[in-house]
Parts: sequence; C-alpha cells; structure tokens
Amino acid sequence: MAAISAVKYAKLKTLKKILCASVFLTEYGGAEARTYLEEQVGPGYSISYWNLNENPITKENYNDSHPLKTCDILLGDTFLGEKYARFLKESSVKWLHSSSAGVDKLTGINDFKDYLEDVGFENALVITRTSYVESMVVYCLAQICSHQHGLDVYRQQEAQNLWKTMKVRPLSSKVVGILGVGDVGGSIAAACKQALNMRCVGYSSRTTQKENFDHIYTNDLDSLLAECDFVVNTLPSSPATKHLLSGDRLKSAAGKSPVFINVGRGSIIDEDSIIRAVDSNWISHAVLDVVEVEPLPADSKLWGNPKVTITPHISGGPVAEITYPFVVDSFVANLKLLKEDKPLQLVVDYEKGY
Repeated sequence: MAAISAVKYAKLKTLKKILCASVFLTEYGGAEARTYLEEQVGPGYSISYWNLNENPITKENYNDSHPLKTCDILLGDTFLGEKYARFLKESSVKWLHSSSAGVDKLTGINDFKDYLEDVGFENALVITRTSYVESMVVYCLAQICSHQHGLDVYRQQEAQNLWKTMKVRPLSSKVVGILGVGDVGGSIAAACKQALNMRCVGYSSRTTQKENFDHIYTNDLDSLLAECDFVVNTLPSSPATKHLLSGDRLKSAAGKSPVFINVGRGSIIDEDSIIRAVDSNWISHAVLDVVEVEPLPADSKLWGNPKVTITPHISGGPVAEITYPFVVDSFVANLKLLKEDKPLQLVVDYEKGY
C-alpha cells in the first residue's frame, strides 16, 4: 500500500465535491443506492451523478461545467477507464475511489499512462480500492474443504448409488501457500490458520514476516510451490506478475501436486500452461474464478476438463445490483480516516501497479 505525502494528504482533507460515476450506483443500485451513498457520506459534501454508459464524455460536451471537470473526488469504475482517462489531466479530480479491487484496467491503458507521464506520480490523483475480502475468504475456504474432503467424488458416487468412504487426513496436516500477503492474502491466511489450523506460507516480492504466516518465501516461488498442498493466488495484475506461473513454473509443485485456486487475476498464468500443469499432474486440480480472457470463450480447452473447476469471477460475492454497499462502505471508511488524520486504506502504489 502506497504512502501519501503530507502535502497530498492535506489536500485530500479539503475535498468536498463528489462525482459518482460507478455503474453500481448509477445503473444497478437505483435510487436506493444513491440514497445509501448520501446517508453514509453525510453533510458537508456535494454529490452529483454521471452515467458514463448512457452519456459518454466527449470533447464536445467536456466543458467547464462538466461534473468530471468540477468534482475533486471521483467514485468510479476502473474497468470503465477507457471512457474517462484521457480527460483526467484537464479535470480537478484529486482522489479516485475504485469500485473494484483491481485497478489494472485503468492503470494499464495508454491514456492513463500518458496522464501519469504528464503530471508525475506526486501530482497524480490518489486511487483507493474497494475490498471484497470476506467473500473471497469464504470462497477459498469452501474450495479447500471441498477438495480435501472429496465432495466431488461423493457426488459422483451418489449418482451411482455407491456407498463408499475415502481416507481423508485433517486439514491441520496440510500446507496452504498464498501468493500475495496483502489484505486478501493475509485474511485467507488468518482463516486457514485460525479456523482450520493449517500451516500457512506466503509468497511476496518484499515482505519477509507477517501475522498468520508461518513463513514467507520472499522472491522464492519454487520453494513455496514444492511445500504446498493448496496454492492460492491473490496477486493483482502487474508487469511483475503477468504469466508468473506460466511455462514450466508449476513443475516445482509436482512432488505434492497441489490444488491451485486463483482468485487474483487471470494474467498470472496462460490457458495452455494450466492445461499442461493438470495434464502433467504438476497440480491435481485448478479452481479458476479468474482467467486471462474473460468471459472465457466457449471453445476454450478449459471447459469440460475434469481437473478444472470454473466459476465466472464471483469470488468477490455480490451480484451487480447489491454491490453498492461494498463500494460505498469502503469509500466512506476512508472519508472517516481523513477526518481522524489517519492513513487511508487500500491505496494504490503507482510504482508497483496495484
């Protein structure tokens, strides 16, 4: 998480004009969502709304009175970055709160890269993210427990009218490796450690120690892969993480052939590498909530593979119509931290890309 300079933090405390352009409040949540935002934000702020899908920003309508030009806080969607990134330099926006946990669909596009190059990191707007960590923890625990206790096998046996037990060792004898030790990875480790009594190891490029991790492999991915019965990816998409597990990388896991669970970003591994890893038994199963190309094409080789489980990017939990409380609560939590002169949470580090 990036540190905010004292000068920039002081400016954030003065911001009062909010433009809500997130589809979760302008399209899906309806009047109920907007009322919720206004009640949670409270007095002292002005809030306006703009639907980027119904009213695209153009050079013709982007005048001095346009909400994006006059607001200083943008509550928006980074996955719609193409619709507004090129106008940020001429706006008054100092803080963008993203409805998503990942921001690569904004920070990775050329218009935003041009914006950063023009204004520099110190003068660029602050980006904070929405967390869906509770739902992601539940998803990962469900997958770990299901695979450890052979629930898929028992479903198949039920269809065959077959009563047959399997020998299953307790999860307390198993090791879970978590790629990424931030808010999501740390919360998954806490749940696995405290609820399931598992040994938890992590992978990080910088961190060496953290609560709930028995060990962190700093820049030593192969050693983590060799130790684990379950490998959970929570890493965001960045140049450093793209295809990190592609090629022969998962061969290091072949000794234990762990279950691989991906709730981070699909760009961590390409499709052919997943197929090769399960076919070679480097991993025993791949649980994919995210894939490199979404939606997953109908002709993908991943569909129908008995060693692959696919869910359509739902580990974050809520459907679009009820996502707005997550977005608003994360945003308002940071508003309160500003008022209390405390550091903001889930701040994007431009140098790291997340």
